[in-house]
Amino acid sequence: TDVFNKFKAGDGSFNKDITNEPRALLCLYNAAYLSIHGESELDEAISFARHHLESTSGNLEYPLSEQVKRNLEIPYARTLKRIDAPYYIAEYGQEQTCNPSVLELAKLNFNLLQCVHQRELKDFCRYVFYM
Repeated sequence: TDVFNKFKAGDGSFNKDITNEPRALLCLYNAAYLSIHGESELDEAISFARHHLESTSGNLEYPLSEQVKRNLEIPYARTLKRIDAPYYIAEYGQEQTCNPSVLELAKLNFNLLQCVHQRELKDFCRYVFYM
């Protein structure tokens, strides 16, 4: 929890400067969810970040607006990464720093794994129904 102290002002409250950086605020919010019971500083970080993310969510541009919306609903640390993968693939394609090769590999990986899951489900259903 000492890492979170760099986001605090001298009086112990969270620094208001971070509210001007929505991406950093989202990172703080998600990182704070890695807490364990009884870490009050991280609970305070969640409340602080959530309040400011909710107040700025209407002013954000895509894809950050979608990330904030999803993470306020279910924090990143508590999501199933495979379910969120299509969102992140689509958002990464819109980024200025998008590497087309990495994007293509991510799409191929996702589609290949979907095919494997479909085959396994098909085999499972066939096995169950013929028993």
